[in-house]
Amino acid sequence: MASISKGKFLIATLFIIGIVATIFLIAKINSLQGSLAAAEQNNAALRDSIRTTLTLNGELEYQKLLFVAEKDSLQKYSKSLSDELKKEKGKVRTLTNMLATIKHDTIEVENTVVVYPNGERGLEWATKKSGEDWNRTLGGISKFRFIDTTNVKAGTTLITKDELSMKIVTGIKERDDKKLEIFVRSTYPGLSFTNIEGAILDPYDPIFFKNEKRFSIGPVISAGLNQELKLGFHIGIGLQYSLFRF
Repeated sequence: MASISKGKFLIATLFIIGIVATIFLIAKINSLQGSLAAAEQNNAALRDSIRTTLTLNGELEYQKLLFVAEKDSLQKYSKSLSDELKKEKGKVRTLTNMLATIKHDTIEVENTVVVYPNGERGLEWATKKSGEDWNRTLGGISKFRFIDTTNVKAGTTLITKDELSMKIVTGIKERDDKKLEIFVRSTYPGLSFTNIEGAILDPYDPIFFKNEKRFSIGPVISAGLNQELKLGFHIGIGLQYSLFRF
């Protein structure tokens, strides 16, 4: 009886060791998969440049692949992103850095002559334009003084109002090749993005690393027929691998 008990204990011990070893093996495989996916993403991002495309409704959109790196290794891929990250408090999961340029067309505005008590005059002007999800208001006064009937002394121009509001849409999306890119767009006329950089700061963030876990460990309760064709129940801990997931 003692030898049988020892045999059962040995089998149970080997079973537990096997489960633990399997868990560590799965964790190691997942770690290698995450590192490999991040390396492929970063290599592609280093080679990438800003691309433009049209959305479904015809808006111009700017796109660029992002980096996947932890805080300590981010500088290896982007110094500017690393510098921006150092300014932040708390745990940052994603980071985006953009540089935009606005080029306005020539605007013609009407002037109103204003006379001041000190003899100066001014041309008061203002303009207000708006479009889809944007508004721009600009106004000011250009002062001048008559020296005599034929000479004018120019004064200063004061910009009394300069307001600009616009909507900018940005996000992260997955391409057909499973790589992630930043996209940004705006309806403001003359706005272009000359630089776009972004990073996910955790290689195992579900946004990037979609690990479909097929192995699972947990309590098992089963019922079945034993060798004597009698119904029996079994309670224990089991390791399961899913061939199909629904």
